[in-house]
Amino acid sequence: MSSLALYNALIAAGVDKELADEAVNDVARTEQVATKLDIANMQTSLANMETRLIKWMFAINLSVVGLAVAIMKLT
Repeated sequence: MSSLALYNALIAAGVDKELADEAVNDVARTEQVATKLDIANMQTSLANMETRLIKWMFAINLSVVGLAVAIMKLT
């Protein structure tokens, strides 16, 4: 239902125009609220990102240690 249709339905039902306008605005705001599925998808995405970050950190640390060992052997 569009906002205009909801507004017209409320007016037809005898609701005050200001209250109808506030109700339509409230409904429009609730359409932007995350659902349980949205939150579950975000949690999955964050878990995948965390896994990739840990892999990169491990690889970088391993590279730094390897570089340090190579420099120590050269000196």
